[in-house]
Amino acid sequence: MTATHIVHATTPIGAARQATERDLTLRTSEPIWIRVADAKRGDIFEYSLSL
Repeated sequence: MTATHIVHATTPIGAARQATERDLTLRTSEPIWIRVADAKRGDIFEYSLSL
């Protein structure tokens, strides 16, 4: 499943938490993960859902 959200946050993980309303950690090899793109800087960040 793919979804797109536009949020405004001060940190990438803050944006991911705001979009998912869940706790997250840095992604390693989890099959379900969140990708955050910083539109201004062009940086990409990946997080997974905390269990």
